[in-house]
Amino acid sequence: MSVLYRYENTKKYKKDGESYLEKMQIIDSEVGISFEYTNKKGEKDFYKIDVRKPENGIYKVTETKNKNTDTMDINYEELLKLLKINKKLKFVEDYIKKDRKKYIKK
Repeated sequence: MSVLYRYENTKKYKKDGESYLEKMQIIDSEVGISFEYTNKKGEKDFYKIDVRKPENGIYKVTETKNKNTDTMDINYEELLKLLKINKKLKFVEDYIKKDRKKYIKK
C-alpha cells in the first residue's frame, strides 16, 4: 500500500494553565481515505472523530465526545453526508471535493 496524499496540521498551546489541542490529519492511499480530527479545550471539553477505511469498502467511524464513544460503520455516500453535517470536517470535505482528483488516478 502506498500513500498518495498526507496532510497533518496540529496546534497545541497552553492558556491560563489549560492545555489546548487541535489536530487535523488526512491519509489517502490506494486502499482509501482515512482521517482524524481532535479538539481538546482544557480538561473537560474533548472531541475526536476518527474515520478508517478497511479494504471491504465500509468506513469505520469512531466519535468521542468527552468520555462518550460511539462507533458506526458507513458507506461512501453516508461519509459525504457526515462531512457536510459536521463543519469541523470541512478540511476533509474540501480535499475530497476539490483536491483529491489531482492525486488519485482512476
